[in-house]
Amino acid sequence: MKHADFLRSLGYQNIYFLAPFVSSELLERPAPEEKTIQVLFPGPVVDPNIIVQESSKIFPQDILPLFVEVGEFMHRNPEVDAIFALEYILPLFNYEIQEYFIKWRNENPEGYINFLINAGLYTTARKRLFALSFLDGIDIKILGDAQVPLKEGQEVINAETQEDVLNIYASSLVSFLSFPSIVPSSIGFTPLEAASQNSCIMIDYRASIPGFFIPDQEIITYSPLDRLDIEEKLLFLLDSEDQLLEIANRAKEKIRNTFTETHRAQFVSEIIKQIYDQAMNSLNKDDQTRPTQ
Repeated sequence: MKHADFLRSLGYQNIYFLAPFVSSELLERPAPEEKTIQVLFPGPVVDPNIIVQESSKIFPQDILPLFVEVGEFMHRNPEVDAIFALEYILPLFNYEIQEYFIKWRNENPEGYINFLINAGLYTTARKRLFALSFLDGIDIKILGDAQVPLKEGQEVINAETQEDVLNIYASSLVSFLSFPSIVPSSIGFTPLEAASQNSCIMIDYRASIPGFFIPDQEIITYSPLDRLDIEEKLLFLLDSEDQLLEIANRAKEKIRNTFTETHRAQFVSEIIKQIYDQAMNSLNKDDQTRPTQ
């Protein structure tokens, strides 16, 4: 809803939320004989300083401290979006910086959007780096690039094609996800694809997640700032493989019953019917109020 409100503030109307889905064909892919990966961590894992350095090339130097503070505030408050964080942090800066930023925002709407996006990327980088920083000695495969020093047991693996990615999900007991802060809904394609391949999803909690999966029954959630919560839940899953597989099976069935292209087509069909009915009702009202000759 917050994301929809932001789009409306930019002038977009008639906004509908279409939940992500996966092809039903993914649910029928043959399962591997055994799970060869204990924990999969989909990346990339980027040093937050790199985000700041790249942002310094496109944003005025005077607003970089504001940029970092917005990202840090989002990191400390995982449920907060970039717009709220900015509106909260900006008044804490001196009046000259506030005036400068507002003027820059008004003159550079595209730059302002990039500012919000990059703040989310910075927060994502901070969150992912924290999640991996204390997990020494656990066999974790990082899918994609890692631009930070890795701990003992952590290793980068790559995939050339989408089929390779699906095979990696299918070979993983746990898919340990640190979700991008710029994604508004808590569920995107990555969790659905991994769950469709019978990998148990462990994902950072957001208030909207129960609208997609039942925590602790179909999916495992963790607090992204709670080191003990992350360690305990990850180790519990690895020590309780039967329960882990039950959770993964329930998530796959949820996808089969809720998150395929058929369900989204039905949703779009219902929206079109609602729009048609509203248009016809409006025409009928116009006919009734039009004076007769």
